[in-house]
Amino acid sequence: LSRPAHPGEIAVLPSASATALSRFPSPPDLVKQALVIGEHLADPKLNAVELAACAQVMHTVLNLDETLCKE
Repeated sequence: LSRPAHPGEIAVLPSASATALSRFPSPPDLVKQALVIGEHLADPKLNAVELAACAQVMHTVLNLDETLCKE
C-alpha cells in the first residue's frame, strides 16, 4: 500500500538529509551499526557517513516504523 508523496513531504527531504549527515560523523560506531543491518555488506568504496545518512533518509521515505508496526 503506497501513495504519492505530498509536496510538503518532499520539501523536507533536503533538511532530513542534512540532519542525518550532521548526526553520523561524530560517533563512528553509530555509522558502523547503521551499515551492518541488512543482507549485504556495504561497499567499502562508498563514503560510510553518506551511505548511513542516505539509509536514514530512505527509512524516513519508506516510513518503516509505521509500515512495520501496522496492525
